[in-house]
Order: sequence, then C-alpha cells, then structure tokens
Amino acid sequence: MKKNLFPLILLSKLRINPCIGSFQKREKINLHSGKIYLLAYAKTSQMEYLVILAYESDTERKRIDYAIERWKDKTEIIKPKGTTIIFKGSNIDAFLDDLYSRIEIKTNIIEVYNLSEYFPQIAQQITELNYKNIENLEFTKKFLEYLLSKMNASYESGDNNEIHYTVNTKKGQGKVILAIVPNQARIKVRIEGYGEFNEFVTRKIDEEMKAFLGR
Repeated sequence: MKKNLFPLILLSKLRINPCIGSFQKREKINLHSGKIYLLAYAKTSQMEYLVILAYESDTERKRIDYAIERWKDKTEIIKPKGTTIIFKGSNIDAFLDDLYSRIEIKTNIIEVYNLSEYFPQIAQQITELNYKNIENLEFTKKFLEYLLSKMNASYESGDNNEIHYTVNTKKGQGKVILAIVPNQARIKVRIEGYGEFNEFVTRKIDEEMKAFLGR
C-alpha cells in the first residue's frame, strides 16, 4: 500500500522533532496569495499554525507586521527568522544530511515539523448599499468619489456606470464598487473585504450618504 506523505516544514532554528498525525481538510478558499499549515506534535495537543504569505510590496509587508503586533497581546505569535523550506517527499533524512554538511551546525538552529495544509473557513464579506430616487446622479456620484478619496481610496478601473476602488483603512483593506443605474435614478455601493473592514466602511459611507441625501 502506498504510504501517504505529509510535507515537512523546516524552520531555521530548532531541534529535530519528527511527528505523525492525521488531519481533516476543510473547504479550500482563495485567501489572496498565501497558505496556512497545521504543525503536528507527537507529545502535545497544542495547536500551532504556519502562515505563509507571498506579499508583493514593502507596503504589504508592513501591513503584515502590523497585524502581528496587534495580535501579540491576544496569543503567542512569532515571526521566524532565517529560511523556511517546504519539503514534500519521503527522503527528508537524506536532504537533512546533505544540508547539515553545508552549514555550521549549532544547538537548536533547525526545526523540522510534520504538517498538513489547513484550509480556514473564512469567507469574503460582501455588503451592498442601495440609494434610490436620486434627483442628481452625477452630483451624487461626485460626492461619493470625494468621500472615497477621504478614505484613501485608489481608483482601479471603471467606466461611466461602474467604478472600482481599493480602499485602505485602519481596519484593513478591501474593495468598493460604485454602480450607477441612470434609468432607475439609483446608485449601488458594493463593499468587499475581510475582518472589520466591511462594517467600518459600510457604516461610514451610509452615514455620510444619508446626511448628504437628507434621509
């Protein structure tokens, strides 16, 4: 019978800790360009997770560091130093033997964990605001554009009837889409994001729009 192989994670700082475990996969979702792994331990039921994020800019790296700092008071969270390697296969010992021959071995500099990929049950939140019976659509559209500019929104794409923005706030980053429906004298605002972003942006836009429209 062919043996199921878990990938192994090597962190540049620890003792060799081979482990065996089975894990239940959860529904896989597209969570930006990142992966999460469940680290397995042989002698403890403690749950630890390795989160790998392929950020594309220094700005994104700083946002990740900020999130880590925010969570340090809530749980034990560590950003490993050195090099992280994902090894998939059965000949891990041969690889480690070769690796040891090429570096200066010191106490507790290499960690090896057995792991399986973990799929978090996190869904993107989507909220829609509808404003009907608008007398001056163009003027209202310009007000929304002004409001979004105050929220550090960046124009992504669009035309006369639909405009896409990326919005960065103290509650996170997400998308806002303005849809103009001229034949119905209506404007739709669609907010897409994770965490506290949706609630924060939805409340701010709706409060400002109701005051602007006198409703």
